[in-house]
Order: sequence, then structure tokens, then C-alpha cells
Amino acid sequence: MNIKKIIILIILMPFFIGCNGGDEIENQAIDIRVVDKNDLELESIYQHRMILDEEGLMFYNILTNEIEYMFPFERDTHPLSRLIDLADYRGIFMSAESDSGLDQWVFVLDNQLNLVNQFELGEELLGNLIFSTMAYNDGELLVYYPDRGSVTDWQNIYKYNVQANEHTLLVDMEGVQIGIRGLHLSDQNQLILWGLQEDNDYIHYGIADLETKELELFYDTDFSLHDFRIEGKYLVISGVRNDLQFEVITIDLTNREKRISQLGEYSSMGVKLANDGRFILTAITDWWSESESQRTFIRVYDVFAENVLFEHEIRHDELELEADEMIWYVDFMFLAEGYYAVVLEIDLINPQSDTRRIQPIFFAIEELEE
Repeated sequence: MNIKKIIILIILMPFFIGCNGGDEIENQAIDIRVVDKNDLELESIYQHRMILDEEGLMFYNILTNEIEYMFPFERDTHPLSRLIDLADYRGIFMSAESDSGLDQWVFVLDNQLNLVNQFELGEELLGNLIFSTMAYNDGELLVYYPDRGSVTDWQNIYKYNVQANEHTLLVDMEGVQIGIRGLHLSDQNQLILWGLQEDNDYIHYGIADLETKELELFYDTDFSLHDFRIEGKYLVISGVRNDLQFEVITIDLTNREKRISQLGEYSSMGVKLANDGRFILTAITDWWSESESQRTFIRVYDVFAENVLFEHEIRHDELELEADEMIWYVDFMFLAEGYYAVVLEIDLINPQSDTRRIQPIFFAIEELEE
């Protein structure tokens, strides 16, 4: 695989959007800068980026730009194959066609990407796992899933203990007429869900306390969902309004405090919270320019001050993209306290097997003493 590297040696100080280059406009007592990968000392769990392709799940080491581990698919795989977060472990959920029908497995890997356990899921879960979430504790696999109701009815949420083969009702959704499209577990023993009404005009999301069984629902309109996930104690919802304004909604799951951040007219390619929810890292690509002048902007947005503290421009022609290549996706990885990676996934305009490559850029965000 041809891996190309870019070395960024300059140190950039914070500035407000609308300023070009690294000019310092106002001291925010925050140092945000691009750092060299050789200055990073990271645990292996924070060095690996998962990429799914036709052959299997590939784990890239973002410091070496090399594939260190591949979990191959031995059968024709189903599109539901995905990586799942199992707290101190990594998990792979995979569905595949066999002679007897659709088989489903969960494979559990440790921090060194060694296979430590695997589970075959029962046929009674067929069709329910599309929007499921899972947890792995003390050798037990727990699956949280909605039953197969229609959005004109309601869908209860269950917990399935795979070893004990026990299904337990967790959240009674009677009278809540939404089609569940996603579930997540928080560190606060909460189950987070999102779904759609039958006409898809309303995005619903809810927080269920697994001890009290209480469910709090919210809804939003004129909103095209981009991402919905848990980051630490925050629920992060990102998407585009009908007026093409890109928004990030953050909800503190400890007190339900909600903040809405408007990040501009372009659809973001990825967002991540930083420094305990104070900042939003985002990547925005100018797709409307001519191909030779397209750019991706990496921005750090202050949630509380509601402004952009830092912007780093990546010109696509400086990445030495081939004529038939493009940036398919931009994502962010937490590396260590105060350190993050922006990961550019580059592939052919018409992708083929073994053509994808990654380009990481490393950032430090340090809050300085006043």
C-alpha cells in the first residue's frame, strides 16, 4: 500500500475565523498547535484506527501508517459488520450468510488486538441487532436492543445476556410512536436512543435511566442527522438544518444541560469534543471549489465563548492527491490528555480493494495558566 506522508513543522497560535494564516488576534490563554508525531508517546489502544473494507477489518497504526492487524472475513459478509465499543475492550459485530441462513457473531479483542472471546448470537435476535449496542463485563456479553415494532406501534428495549440466554425488559416504550434507529450506553448507567416518527419529519432522542427506568424524550425538526454518539459524559448530536447551517448539540448527561453550536454553512465531515466538552474539533471541506483549489479546514470551536479559536487549512493539492483520489472522510481520535489526531481517509473516486490510505495530523490543545 502506498502511504504518503506530510510533515507540518510550524506552530500555530489561536485566532478567530476570518483571519488567514497564523496571526494571533487575541490571547485566549489556550495554546493550540500542530505537533510532530515523534513527540507523542501513546498506549497502543490510542494508536489504532479501524477501517472496514471487503476483506475484513483493518487496524492502522496512525503513527507508522501501517496495517498492524487485520481481522479477515471468512464468509461473504453482511453490511452490518462493524466495530463496537466495549469499554476496556474492542468488539467486532459481524453478520454473514451461511448455508443455514444468516449467522451473527461478536468477537472481543483486548487492547493489544488479541482475540479473547467470541460469541454466536441466537436466531431470535435476527433483525433486532441493526440498532443495538453492547457491553462486555467479566466475560459476559450484554446486548441492548429494540424489538421489531413498527413506528405506528412502539418498540420496547431489552437487555440480552448471551451466556444465560436471558432477555430482560429495560424500557417500556408503550405509547412512544417512534422507530428506534440507534442506541448507546453512557458511563452514567443510562441508555441513549434516537429515532424517527413515521413521516420522518421529527428527530427524537431520549435518555433512559437504567435504575429508575425513567425515560426523558426530546425532539427536533428540520434537522438532517449527521452523527449521534456518546463522548464521556456528553451526548453529541450533529447535523444540518434546512437552511444548511451545520449544528452540534451537546447534552451533559449528568445534569441535562443542552448547548447548541452553529458551525457554519458547510456540512462538516466530522466532529469531536475536546477538553471535557469545552471545545469542538471539526473538519469542513470546501467541495464547491474547483478540484485543484479544494481545501479542508480543521477548526477548534469554543462551546462556551461561541467562537472559533483556531483554524488550520489543508490544501488538497498539497496532499499530493492523484487525479483519481479524493478525501472520503475526516475523523478525530483522542490520543492522550490534550492531544488529538485528525485522520484524513483518502481513496479513489471509484474505490477498489486495498486502495484506501490515511493521513493523520496531530494537534495539542493546552489551557495555559492565567
